[in-house]
Amino acid sequence: MWSWLRRQRDALTPVMFRVRNPQGAVVDVVELEGVFDRRSRVRTRKRTADGLCQVHWPEGSTRLDVTVTHDEGSASLTVRSDRKDPHRVVEVMLAAPAE
Repeated sequence: MWSWLRRQRDALTPVMFRVRNPQGAVVDVVELEGVFDRRSRVRTRKRTADGLCQVHWPEGSTRLDVTVTHDEGSASLTVRSDRKDPHRVVEVMLAAPAE
């Protein structure tokens, strides 16, 4: 009967990214493409709020390898569910594309 409560308690904190362009300004829209534990994929376009966007962990996942892309640049990073402070926003600074 209380299984829904147990599932909520055991759920991982979503990953919150704040994305900035190469000049440091927050971006309004990002493309996210990544893989959770080499099993589950995420590919989405998200409108941000003050540069913030959120990604939820699939059940059982512990690692996300993700590339964040915007018209002004991109960045690739790895985020782990067991990181020191999972409630902290992950700051992402995009690198300008090579010319």
